[in-house]
This record gives sequence, C-alpha cells and structure tokens, in this order.
Amino acid sequence: MIDTFAMPGSRSKNSALSRLKSRAALAAIAGLLLSVVSACQSATPKSLLPADVKTNPTAHGGNAVAFQLSGLPGAVRLLGAQLHYEVKNRDCVPMDHGLAVGGVRLPPQYALAASFWLAPDSALVVETPDDALIDEDYFGLGVCHWELESVSLAFASRSGARFVATLSTSEVQKMRGGDIRVMQYLASDYASPGKPDPAIFGERPGFYPADKPVFALTASYRNINDGPSGPIE
Repeated sequence: MIDTFAMPGSRSKNSALSRLKSRAALAAIAGLLLSVVSACQSATPKSLLPADVKTNPTAHGGNAVAFQLSGLPGAVRLLGAQLHYEVKNRDCVPMDHGLAVGGVRLPPQYALAASFWLAPDSALVVETPDDALIDEDYFGLGVCHWELESVSLAFASRSGARFVATLSTSEVQKMRGGDIRVMQYLASDYASPGKPDPAIFGERPGFYPADKPVFALTASYRNINDGPSGPIE
C-alpha cells in the first residue's frame, strides 16, 4: 500500500521541470486534463479567443499548493496539473451580440500545464504563479489582465479510475492565509475500471456516509522559496 503519487523517472526538480517544459510533455498533460476537467477555451466563442496568448518568462515564483494523499487503497498515477486563467477586466473584450440582446462581454479563459514535483514528504507540489500569462491588448480595446481562476490536479488508480481535484482562486488565497482544503473520494471507486465517463471529483468531509471507506487528498499552501521542500534526490 503506497500513499504517494507514482512519478516514474522523476528524480529532481530541475529534471522534472525540464521534462515538463518540453513540448511533448506539456501537450500530453494539457490533453489529459482538458479531457477530464474542462475545456476552458471552448467556453469562449472562438472569435473572442486571443490569437496568441504568451506565457510570462519572469513569472513570480514562490507560491505553490501541496497536495498530499492519505488512506489510499494502493498507488496512484499522476495524470497532470493545470492552471486555469481568466481575463478579469471585461471592458477589454468586444461585445458578442449573438448571445444576448444588447450584447455581452465574455471573458477569455486559458488553461496552462503547471510545473510540479514530488517533495520528500510525498506531497505533490504544484506551482501557482498569479502572473503566468502576459497581459496584452488582444482586441484593440485596452490591455486584458489575466488572473488565476482555479488549479486542477488529475490522477488515476491502477485500474484506470480517474480522479480530479479542483481548487478555486478564492480557496487558493485562503490557503495562503493558513487554511487547508480536504477532498474525499470513495475507496470503492479506486478499483473501478477506467471508462470514458466523467472523472470522479473530490467531495468535502461529511458528504459520504460515515460507513463508507474513503481516502483523502489534503491541499495546503507551500512557499517553495522557504525550503526545505525540494524534490526527492
């Protein structure tokens, strides 16, 4: 029984991040999470999606979320982690007159594969920079400002059952103030075969009957500049 994330081949933060930043790895992670969590970009009409969203090479590091599993029936395999961003100042977006009388401004959304690594305490650390995307004037109406909307983590059991944990930006902000977030999953779902059904999302403690065995995923804030929270050597 292994209460940890299985990340074959991950030996250090630098090597893990270099692999994640390869185009193939990013594409695979993004594809997996977009299929089991949500297609953020599809929520916005294609005509209103920015043509060229750029990542910020000087994004401020330090803030991260640490995910830690407990009570697992067996090992799990990490599918990926994603950051979801949304434009917050709608006045930079043109009106869409096809969805409502008088028009409506729909904020563009964008999903980005997150950097992550396994810490010595078996927690999966997911970096959550607020400024991962560059603010730009996409539509000639002023600079659009991106803000972190949510963080998603997807993992699977040996049988192929897929599980998802999602944290809203308000939850992430509360964690930076010391809060923790616990998500529970039915232990019986661990052995269910993988199917093309929606993934299983975590529920708050008390959601499931007391006589139903569960395993938990606990999320908390971690400042990765403080150390020692580095990767397994």
